[in-house]
Parts: sequence; C-alpha cells; structure tokens
Amino acid sequence: MHFFCYLPYSIVLLTPAYPLSRMTLHLSAVISILASSMAQAAELPEVKVLAEAESVADALTTSYDRANLTHEGDGDLVEFLRRQPGVSVDSNGYLSLRGMGAGYTQVLVNGQQVNALNGDVMLDGISMDMIERVEIVRGASASDSGAGIAGTIRIFTRQATGPVERKASIRTSFSPRGAFHHQASLAAGGRSVQLEWQINASVANSEKKSDTLTHEHQDIIGGEEFVNSYSSQKGLVRTTQAMLAGEVAVRPSRQDRIGLSWTAELLPEKRRTEGDFRYYYEAPAYDYLYEYRSRWQARETASPFWTIMPTLRWDHQLQGGGLLQAEVGSRQSGSKQSYRYQALEGGFLGGNGEDIRQRQRDYHTGLKWVQPLGSAMRLTMGGQLRTERSGTTYFEEGETFSEKLKRNTSAAYTQLNWSPSAQWNVETGLRHERIELTPPADSELGRRRQNLWLPSLNIGYSPNAQQRWHVQLAKTYRAPKFDDLMAHVREREGNFTQPDLGGNPSLRNETATGLELGFTQALIQGERNAGQFKLNLFARNISNGLTKQLTQYTTEGWNGEAMVPMERWILTTVNRGNTRIWGLETGVRYDLPKSTGLPLSLRADLILTQSRVAGQASPSRLMGQSPAVLDLGFDATTQGHGMLPDRFGATLRLEAGYKSRVNPELWGKIKPLATLHLNSLWKLDSSTRLRAQLSGLGNDWRSTFYPTITPPAPNEPEVVAQTMQMRTKRFWSAAIMLEKDF
Repeated sequence: MHFFCYLPYSIVLLTPAYPLSRMTLHLSAVISILASSMAQAAELPEVKVLAEAESVADALTTSYDRANLTHEGDGDLVEFLRRQPGVSVDSNGYLSLRGMGAGYTQVLVNGQQVNALNGDVMLDGISMDMIERVEIVRGASASDSGAGIAGTIRIFTRQATGPVERKASIRTSFSPRGAFHHQASLAAGGRSVQLEWQINASVANSEKKSDTLTHEHQDIIGGEEFVNSYSSQKGLVRTTQAMLAGEVAVRPSRQDRIGLSWTAELLPEKRRTEGDFRYYYEAPAYDYLYEYRSRWQARETASPFWTIMPTLRWDHQLQGGGLLQAEVGSRQSGSKQSYRYQALEGGFLGGNGEDIRQRQRDYHTGLKWVQPLGSAMRLTMGGQLRTERSGTTYFEEGETFSEKLKRNTSAAYTQLNWSPSAQWNVETGLRHERIELTPPADSELGRRRQNLWLPSLNIGYSPNAQQRWHVQLAKTYRAPKFDDLMAHVREREGNFTQPDLGGNPSLRNETATGLELGFTQALIQGERNAGQFKLNLFARNISNGLTKQLTQYTTEGWNGEAMVPMERWILTTVNRGNTRIWGLETGVRYDLPKSTGLPLSLRADLILTQSRVAGQASPSRLMGQSPAVLDLGFDATTQGHGMLPDRFGATLRLEAGYKSRVNPELWGKIKPLATLHLNSLWKLDSSTRLRAQLSGLGNDWRSTFYPTITPPAPNEPEVVAQTMQMRTKRFWSAAIMLEKDF
C-alpha cells in the first residue's frame, strides 16, 4: 500500500516544471510514430459497435464489453471510466459513483474486493488491452458482496474464452509542465480443443508533480492587527509499474472447465515533497511587523510494492441448464517504505524519519450453485469465506512498533429470479455475513463480532419494448480499512496539506439502507431508434458513517534546545451520526439521422446529490459531494475521410461549488470545477490503430476553510475572522497510443 496522505476534499494536481529539451524529445517521438503509421493508412469499413446494454436480471447494471471498451480513443481503463456518467476518478486513482465521494463504491477485479484491505485499487496505468468487460452496478444483489453503498464497479481482466488477441501497443502522455507517462503493452493468446490461454503484460514509467498553495489569514480586534501566513508545497513522484494479467484454462470434459486467472503488479516508487513557509504578523496601530520564514523537505521511497491475485475456478454444467462453480483465490501484497523529513531553514532545524515494513494477505473461497426452476424461475445459492491479515512494523528513532490485524468474514446467500410474464422480472435475495475482527493482542478492545443480514429486492417492469421501470430496496455495509484501524500515529509534515496519519481501533462497520426508483425510455423517430432517456432516483440512510476528520492536536517537539508543545494537524477516520444521502440521475442520448452527413451522437447527463449528517451544524453536507454534476458530450463517426479520425468525441464536465463541513471544528467552501476531455481514434489499416487524448483542461481546484473560533482566554484579544485558502493547480495532458495486431 502507499502511505500517501490526501484530504478527501483536496485533489492533488500534477504540475511539473518541464525542460524544453524534454518536451522536444517527447514531441519528436510522437511525430515519428504518426509519420510512420499514416503511411500505412487505408480506407476501412466501419466496425459495428455494441451499444450499452442492461442486464436482464438487474436493470441497474450497465455492461461494457470489448467492443465498447476499444472503439473510442481511450488508451487505459481510468480514462475510459472518467468519461462515464456518474463515475468520478480522483488524482490518487480512487473511484466513486454518483458523487458520493471515495470509499462508498465497491471495486471488484475478477470478483475480488481489491479495495477491501487498504483502499488501494490497481487501476492507474492498466492498459485497455487487459480488460475483458466492465460492469457498473448502481444497486446491490445478494450474490455480490454487500459492501457497495453507492454501487459496485466490476472489472474483468481478459479471459481465455474470448476471441484470441495478439497485439502490441505503445502509449505516451505528457503535460506542458513536465508530467509524463510512457507505457508498452503486449497481448498474446491461443486455443485448442482442451486448452485455451490469454496473457497480457505492460510496463510503464511515469513522473508526476504537484503544486499546492495555502494562505491563512486572521483579523484581530476588528482589523487593527492581522496575521498572514503563506505556504507552498511541491511534490514529485517517480514510478515504474509492471503488470501481468491472464488466464489459462483446460476443458477435461464437455461439461467442465478449470481456469487459473491472475493479476500481478510490481511498483517501485519514489516521492519527494518540498515546502516553503512564510509568516507575517503586523499590528498597524503599534507600527509593528514581524516576519518568519522556513523551508522543509520530505522524501519517501518504497521498495518494489508487489501484489499478486491468483484465482482458480471450476465450472461444471449441470443437467437442465444449471451451473456449479467452485473458486479459491488470494491476494498477497507487501512493501518496505522509508520516510524522511528535514527542516532546511527556520527556527526548527530538525527532522524525523520512519521505516515501515508491511505484508497483507487475503484468502477467499466460494461455492455457487445456479439452477433453473422451469422456464420462468432461477435459483442461486452460495457461500463464501474470506480471511484478511495485515502485519505492519514501524521503525522510528530506534524504537519498533508492530501491529497485526485479522478479519474473518463468512457469508451465505440465496437469490431467486422470477419472470411471471414477459413484462415483469423480480429478483429477491438474502445475504448473511458474519464478520469477526481480531485486533492486536495488547488492544483493550478485544475480539469483535458482528452479524449482518442484507436483504435485497429488485423489480423490473417493461410494458413494451421501448420502456422499462425498476425499483430496488437493499441493505449494504462498509467495513473500515485496515489502515484506519491501526492505532499508531504516522508522522508526516504535520501541516494542513500533509497532516499526520492517525488510526482509530474503535471504528465500527457502516451500514446503509438504499432505495432506487428508475425509468428508461427509448426515443423513437419514425421507425428509427434515435436514442434513450433515463431517470433514476436514489436514497441512502447510513448509520455509523465512516468519514475522514482533519483536526489539530498538541504534541511535544524539539525546537533545538528543549522539548516544547507543538500544534500539528492529524487526519483520522471516525464514525459520524446517521447520514442521509439522496439524489437524482438523469440522462439523454440522441443520435442524429444519417441524412445529416455526419453520424453524430449527442449526450447529456445530470446528477443532483444532497446529504445531511444528523446533529451536525450547518453546512452539514459531506465533503467530496458536489450538489450538481453535468456532463455534456458528443461522439462522431467519420469513416476516416481525409485526415479526420474514424471516431472522435468530447466530454465537458461541470461540477457545482458547495459548502461542506470537514468536521465539527472546520468547514469549507469549494469552488466550481470545469473539465474537458477529448479523444479520437484512427484506423490506419486493418490491424493498426492510433488513439489520441487530450484531458484535464479546466480551472484550478480552490477551497476556502473556516475554522470554528474558540472563545479567547481572559485578557487576550478576540479573533473575529479567520480563513484558510488552498489552491491546487491543474494542468492538461496529451496522450497518444499506437496499436498493432499480429
């Protein structure tokens, strides 16, 4: 895992200083690729692309197959998801649905919860060649884990059952200020009567930079005296990533298939952060001015962080169309990290350091039985066992701290799908999970157990081929990440933008009851299907909500002569009171008639979200939840006439500003955001494609925070105004990718 602290309301921008020579080098490489490839360009027939399809069993599931994933200009999975309605991706690669913020969305890779232990998701840098199918589920069902409060994103890597692919691709992206990402991918596969296999590999090298400015201002005694402090923070992350995914399967009989699939990642990483702090105190009434300046530097290195996720699955076809499925798998990860902080200038010329060794293990088994009960009914039953272990050792100033956690989860579920007529579809299920958490031996909390009953009901009604109504009621939950349960405080800079990281062993599971109401209508113009209109209302009532809290605390620090009390910032996870989230999703897609000369599809999607934390002072909205998100875009097909791309599109995302309470002592005002993404695809010949992207065009992230003012001590001046402003610069990036089939 990565110990990179981020605020849930602050997105880190990558803004490097880019030398002209390096820019020339990147542009030269891109021009060479274009020149050599365009020489082979030929007129190609248009490939039929499958439209977004909804699952028959679940009207709230949108599925994207290989055709959907590869017919646009997207070169990696994150860029594809970023453009989908209701999906947000922050700068750390965390996914969220419906604007609910990080943590509420469950991410499954080949059925495994990749964000169960620590929240990290292996998505940044994943080539689209590795992905077989993506499903975005805005509801819940008993057969899935009950951990998706906002919904679930299911990601399936390339399977051996699909079409055999042999492909190589190279992709490069860069920003005008120096960030870059270079990636090479290779896909190979084969098939015989009893053996089939598909392997995908990629290697990537990237450099990211960040630039954050913070300004704190105080007025004292009606503006007679005031204090200003300014801090700038620049960060650099260099990463090399190697990934391997695939499957090998055998068919010992016509009814049986045994497949071994895996996803592996190797990720060495280096981080460097430099800060500059200036403090001014001025009292005009007394003709007094005081100035203080300091500089600091932090470095963090990680030995190759590694993760491997193998899964062995047996599928056996039963008589009558039934299926028996058994699965066993694991997720193993580990890393060694070193963190060093040093003050370079100022009154505090000291530093601190910490070394961390971590190992996490996740084992799971599952058994699933699906049996049709006549032509209109299907029964699904199954069970799952999961064991999660985390061991972390901290080495700090000659002292050693070790923490171990273990969580066992056993689940049993049953689900019935019934279609009483061609118009109606009913899915009802019940899932029971027993969760047992074993904290460290020296913890006073002791072993904790919880039994969760998670019912779900999904009803779909289609009065005709153009309309569909659906309603769903389900209960879901979210368990704390292991990092949040660790009691040890990990010191970072201790400032507002890079606070210390604190654990909270007393955290409880978060539970939610959700309601979905939706309607879909096909747009018919004459005899032509011209598009689709959809509307969905959703609501969540959450108990023991898990949320990040940023507060100040006092600790002792060395000032060069003696230990003195010091004020520092710390970021921890806490349980809040009951939280209500409700919202609306609506969207329309309209395809212009071909008689216009340019096949063009227009789309607009709007998400309205509201939230309220019980007993919390206004504004009580959750941080990270914009009240309105509007996506406007188009997709065009040109058949590759002249120099025009065969397919291109654009998406403009507008996010409304809002006020939110970070915690009871701090609330913030978030400025509106606007982001533009462009993508295009050239089919150079029958086996060669060129993809290009331009993303991140938009305004900077700006936030203003207002700490709650505490009553002053006797005979002390009263603080009448206090603000803290943060600006994180945004920069755009361009990417180009060349693919070749063999």
